[in-house]
Amino acid sequence: INLVNIHTNFLFIYKEKKGELEIFSKEEIKNLNKIPNLFIVRTKKPRFLEFNQFEDLLKISDCLISQSHTSTTIWQAINEMKYVIAINNSFESSFLKDFEIETNLESLNVHFQKFISMNNDMIIEKLNKIREYVNINKIDGLEEVYKDLIHNSV
Repeated sequence: INLVNIHTNFLFIYKEKKGELEIFSKEEIKNLNKIPNLFIVRTKKPRFLEFNQFEDLLKISDCLISQSHTSTTIWQAINEMKYVIAINNSFESSFLKDFEIETNLESLNVHFQKFISMNNDMIIEKLNKIREYVNINKIDGLEEVYKDLIHNSV
């Protein structure tokens, strides 16, 4: 919420995954919904959402801030060339720290400031370095499997 209040010229989308916001009272949720640059998507079972699926929201986003540095959403975002900030408050740092995209909650604003100061070329360069390191390439894996199946069935 601090980040949302500091950077009022950005729209933040908070997508609940499994009822994480249930720790808040109805009044607190009502107050969160009043924040003009915060859009909350609530769900306990994301796969049943008709709208606002993660993949849909990712398409209109510039940056993913993940509450878990081990989330698969990080790889989905990097695959779609979206900047990522991964929060890690509990474990030893991962290799993501080497790419300066892993932080703790206390330093989140510093990392967000770095993101917004980068131009598009800098973001693409950083994402390509990560993609190369983890061997995410530009080839569509499903398309390659399909081609292989067709080729081998002849």
